[in-house]
Amino acid sequence: MFLKCLECKFETSDLDIKKCPNCNGFLVLKYDNLEFTRDPKEIGIWKYNAVLPKLTNKISLGEGNTPIIKATQISKELGIDLYFKNEGTNPTGSFMDRGSAVYISFLKDCGKKAIKCFTTGNFGCSIAAYCSKANIEANIYVHERVNHFKLLQMIWFGSRISMKYDEVLLKAKDFITPADPMFLEGLKTQFLEIFDYFEGDLPDYIALPMGSGSNIFSNYKAFRELKEIGLVNKDIKFIGAKPDEEASRAFADLDPSFLYCKGLIEEIGKSGLLLEATAGKEEMVKAMDEFAKKEGILVEPITSISLPVIKKLIANKKIKEGSKILIILTGSGLKEIGSVSLIKNKGFKKLKIGQEIGFTKRMILEVLSTNSLSGYELWKKLREKGIEIRLPTLYEHLKQLEEMNFITSIPQTVKNRKVNIRCLTKQGSEYLRTLKTLEH
Repeated sequence: MFLKCLECKFETSDLDIKKCPNCNGFLVLKYDNLEFTRDPKEIGIWKYNAVLPKLTNKISLGEGNTPIIKATQISKELGIDLYFKNEGTNPTGSFMDRGSAVYISFLKDCGKKAIKCFTTGNFGCSIAAYCSKANIEANIYVHERVNHFKLLQMIWFGSRISMKYDEVLLKAKDFITPADPMFLEGLKTQFLEIFDYFEGDLPDYIALPMGSGSNIFSNYKAFRELKEIGLVNKDIKFIGAKPDEEASRAFADLDPSFLYCKGLIEEIGKSGLLLEATAGKEEMVKAMDEFAKKEGILVEPITSISLPVIKKLIANKKIKEGSKILIILTGSGLKEIGSVSLIKNKGFKKLKIGQEIGFTKRMILEVLSTNSLSGYELWKKLREKGIEIRLPTLYEHLKQLEEMNFITSIPQTVKNRKVNIRCLTKQGSEYLRTLKTLEH
């Protein structure tokens, strides 16, 4: 195995390099003797270990083996043979888990104790989960408009959060990204599963969101590898669906401006197999509705974008009637249920930071951040702050905060009477710290 630069063709056997030292181009992993076999003893992405990096550690949460579903109603309406690959069934609800599994396994092999990364959402959730599994410290820098429920996931997995990003930060050599060679190798298993499912009768088009470009490139890379060894005998066109400026401004998850991997996209473009088109916020809202009400699948905003793009390409005669098309549904809509509500014909209404737990729970955390208290003592403190609440209601709030792992109860004996003393957990303290950072 070795790394090769897509630009200047530099090669190195040092697999821990992220960008080309000569031209700063993107590096991809190459194999000396590529043979596509499946390991019957492995499951998920790991059954393809013959075409993955050789790893000692395998940090897995059960990623891969996501379902491919025939679209029924939408296929008939559009006059095409349409399928969905639902990546929302991965452990943290997105395709990112494939890349995280391979990359974090590789970093574990390298003896890494801590990592740094920048995220707008799904990447951070996934990296946080796999770092937790691997006992690697995750230091995650998040976009200021990060989805708050995705932020909660990162905190819950034990990551250290910093509300900061800038151009210098994004170019830092010690930060891992979704475009790093080992991450791309994990992502490419999507196409390997597509190849196995269709048993040679592959789709004419594969459509997916094109944010940074790492996911569409990884699928293209797997396609090229199988074609080079004679297992694929047709050309597949890759449809890159992009948000327009309005949609990019509306949702941080969709803003590719600071993450766009131009070199990876250009590599597909050179082959003549790339189709690019854009869709707007309202089109995406409508598509989310269609996926849910016509096909029974909840998708997040960026995932929905492929459907309106396909409709445009059909209308512009760039896709023929009867074509076989597969849409990779990159993330589950369940990740957005708490922070996004659909308003008929009006798009999205987002919650402000902190609203996911409510004002009363927020104040409980604030009080407990200074003192550990019994339920009765806490009730008195809240009353002093002007928060009138019945004791049974307070205990219900405390129960829910314990279930969220934001507080814990410590049994103690006070004046010959047993009481439960509530105090913040590390996760609760980190959540409160993050809220305050966001507000300032």
